[in-house]
Amino acid sequence: MNPLRTFILSFLILPFASVAFGQHEKPADKPADEPKKEPAVKEPVKDPKAVDILKAADEATKKIESVRYKASFARVGGTAPSRPATEATIVASGESDSAGFKFRITAKLPAAEGGTATEFTVGSDGDTFYLVDPQKKIVYEDIDSAVMGRTGQQISRGIAMAEFTHPTPFTDEINGSGAELQASESVGGVECDVVHVTYANVPQDAVWYFGKKDHLPRRVVRNSPTADGSQSKTDQIVTDLTVDPKFTDDPFKLVVPEGFTKSDDFAP
Repeated sequence: MNPLRTFILSFLILPFASVAFGQHEKPADKPADEPKKEPAVKEPVKDPKAVDILKAADEATKKIESVRYKASFARVGGTAPSRPATEATIVASGESDSAGFKFRITAKLPAAEGGTATEFTVGSDGDTFYLVDPQKKIVYEDIDSAVMGRTGQQISRGIAMAEFTHPTPFTDEINGSGAELQASESVGGVECDVVHVTYANVPQDAVWYFGKKDHLPRRVVRNSPTADGSQSKTDQIVTDLTVDPKFTDDPFKLVVPEGFTKSDDFAP
């Protein structure tokens, strides 16, 4: 073939060949995405000073034989709905897991929307349990604690600072996976040491407030999961605390108010 013609044909075909080859060319590989890095999890801190405060609180609380105080308990945050505070006056004597444990709690429950606050008294004289319902003017009493009903059970288990009457009040906190000392704060006029506790083997943490002088608990803010998978934050505060008070009359004895009916049926 004429060299000139070959050159001309090559010149004319080359652009089309380039386009054709380009259409079948394998695209360059994209750089692989780097795996997402999970946020670093802060390991719990076990501060020896914080542990010493917990141990001092444990020893001081174990010495309590009887106690009287005012308490408030509220759900204050987390993903679970917040609730107003329940307020109560509490008297207790003995260890809660032993026979003869005595207590009396007069609690004011917050009003539902559009309603009014309600008051109940629940307690035990060491032999029988009772609930006093001023709204219905009924006193429920029986040897079975179930006589207090759902409301009474919630009051007796929820509002009281259980550590005051527990045989090993702060063992779980001392043996937790973390204990971190925070800035001091005042609770009800009492200057307190503040310790953030991370519990072992349970997804829960709490901030405890202990009186600097007597080492007794004055407040605890707990963060914990609920049965439905949401997160609950509660705030329990103790004020007007008296250890081993002297009583003129037996504060645990049931006195049926005038005009009330006594029943051994279980309260609702």
